[in-house]
Amino acid sequence: MGKAIIATTTLYGGKSDTRFGLALKTVEEAKRNGLDIIIIDGGSPAEVCQAMREKGAKVVNQEVKGFGLSIRQSLREASCLVGIDGVIIRLEAEKHTLVNMLPALVSLMLKDNIDLLKLGRKNRDDYPPMQKAAEGFAILACQEFTGLKWDFDFGPFLLSQQALLYFLQYDGEYGDLWESLDIPQLRIVRDGLNVKYQEVDYVHPPEQAGETGPDMIFKRLKQMSVQVTSIGAEAKKLGFWK
Repeated sequence: MGKAIIATTTLYGGKSDTRFGLALKTVEEAKRNGLDIIIIDGGSPAEVCQAMREKGAKVVNQEVKGFGLSIRQSLREASCLVGIDGVIIRLEAEKHTLVNMLPALVSLMLKDNIDLLKLGRKNRDDYPPMQKAAEGFAILACQEFTGLKWDFDFGPFLLSQQALLYFLQYDGEYGDLWESLDIPQLRIVRDGLNVKYQEVDYVHPPEQAGETGPDMIFKRLKQMSVQVTSIGAEAKKLGFWK
């Protein structure tokens, strides 16, 4: 396996945060699988950042507040660490169950000279019902807009340095939230880079089954709205539909 690095972002309220515990597992799995990991942290308590460092992560403070800005900072700093021929893996910090699949995916990237390896889930049966329903609509809408049979609501992907430029050049014209991960991918497809879609046997951490309730419903609805409207507009602009 060639050199690869995981790039992710975090913001936790404290060491009792369920997602923080999952992030520690991700760092442990990364080191076990021979992968470096860089974390851009948006303001977690010092003991949280220190705990992630002690597990082997490189933790850097976020330079400027903002979701899209944190994503670009993580990818930019990962790029500097991995080298020109390395692979950058964008992964949410809590998805530790995916990490042991990454070495094989990195090997595939390098063997086939892939620029963007977009990942999808084979099923979503272990997700909370409300999340599953919201995601289902968003996925179908985005597939209709683009003609791409992708799992649009699954975040992880692998990048070459050439594809990375599309993310770093995105200027947040659709709000610079979750779409900051989607819009560059559509532009990569439009420009004809080597793109592959790969489904994986991802298992959602059972600890996240309790992420329900009114606040989470509003978050899911906002995420769905941002994603569907931005991807729909960009897909039309790029000529995916008229």
